[in-house]
Amino acid sequence: MKLTSKGKSATKYSKLLKKVPSNKFHSKKLNQERKEQSAMEYLMTYGWSILLIAIVLVAMFELGMFGSSGSSSTTCIPQVGFLCSSPLLNQTGYLSVQLGTLQGSSQQIVGDLCINSSIQPTASMFGGIIPITPSSEYKIQLTFRCFTNLVSMGSHFSGYLWLDYTDGSISELGTVSVQVTAGSSSSIDNGNNNLLQGSDWISTSAYPTEIEYQSCATSSNYLYCVGGSNSIGITNAVYYAPISSSGVGAWQTTNSYPTPIEYQSCATSSNYLYCVGGANSISFTNTVYYAPISSSGVGAWQTTNSYPTVISYQSCATSSNYLYCVGGYNGIGATNVIYYAPISSSGVGAWQTTNSYPTPIDGQNCISSSNYLYCIDLEAIYYASISSSGVGIWQTTNSYPATSASKSCASSSNYLYCVGGYFPPLHRILNFVYYAPISSSGVGTWQTTNSYPTTIQQQSCASSSNYLYCVGGYNGIGATDAVYYAPVSSSGGIV
Repeated sequence: MKLTSKGKSATKYSKLLKKVPSNKFHSKKLNQERKEQSAMEYLMTYGWSILLIAIVLVAMFELGMFGSSGSSSTTCIPQVGFLCSSPLLNQTGYLSVQLGTLQGSSQQIVGDLCINSSIQPTASMFGGIIPITPSSEYKIQLTFRCFTNLVSMGSHFSGYLWLDYTDGSISELGTVSVQVTAGSSSSIDNGNNNLLQGSDWISTSAYPTEIEYQSCATSSNYLYCVGGSNSIGITNAVYYAPISSSGVGAWQTTNSYPTPIEYQSCATSSNYLYCVGGANSISFTNTVYYAPISSSGVGAWQTTNSYPTVISYQSCATSSNYLYCVGGYNGIGATNVIYYAPISSSGVGAWQTTNSYPTPIDGQNCISSSNYLYCIDLEAIYYASISSSGVGIWQTTNSYPATSASKSCASSSNYLYCVGGYFPPLHRILNFVYYAPISSSGVGTWQTTNSYPTTIQQQSCASSSNYLYCVGGYNGIGATDAVYYAPVSSSGGIV
């Protein structure tokens, strides 16, 4: 099981020497600029530029109930080339509407918000990306959380659904003006619609401090988090807590990491925690530390065989007593070199090179499952078999649904889950959660599930016993101490 920190920047080394806490989102973080540059180059390659098309949709809905005579009508007035219909509000506070497009190019919803005000919301209030395929018949069902509590039958909602659209060129926000009366709770499937804001994620014990860029991993029903940074600076603090179906228990401090660290990658195996590389306020490092872990916390840290090069923003994962580390930033640029080594209670053995990644990469998420390694970057995903002989041939598989950096991914019951992230073209932090089945054939079809309660990036998520646990991160304002968890189904999705 593995969790890694993420990030990158074209001016990484200089930014390590001088951080600016008041401008963390755009300048402090080492990952943002290079991810944005990468995403923009990708868009330009395909002839894209940014376009947000303002849409004004007006929907009215009236229900007759309990045998009374009533009528039902819906009016939608979208911009030419778009379709809308069927707004419904149920008693649990969810409102759904069908939206489609007749445009000649694919559209993407890049934000969603339900409020009772016509005042334009800030960008950080939005979350989510989902494609709408151009078709004369295709419609996508969008679901919004308009109320956080129960709604009585017959209650009336009059407000606005704010939607952002992009296919590529100018920037503008649009609204859906809605009036709707609450009907039966069975009218809307809260768990399986495409946009779903924040349900079934549960707040649990807050982290002892605001944190981002830490690396967290699970072992034997405990969660261990190492290092990271906040407005004060980079920390060497290590905390751990019990995890269960009731959430995260009380956090406790344990043996500190030997040096303040962020952007390192930590993974667990056989009751040991292994951490590779990373950065402090002065430089990047190739040092590798390991320590025993138990219900009593993290034992004494020891050095072991150093990584072959200074490295940060790489992603490491364990499988069958081997540690595999992919890509990363080596002080000069992103690399495609992959190293692996045997691990034991004696530390990390000799590092060896293996099949290189198809492209230079850093800031990605790599997850091991059933002797395969899956790596997720902005959109591109590759997978390969892993063994005591190293990494097999890399193969491409289903891409991530939308360009996003700084998300956090974990696996559970042969499914891959990715939470939040950053959408570089619009400087937008997301709250979307995607999941997809994983197997020896690669990554299956991606689907959305219950969104994270807040927009988030640079958090650290891990899984254990069919639960996801996500710690800290950057929410658009600053680092947060918030911790959320959610149950996941053996057949995929948050339940």
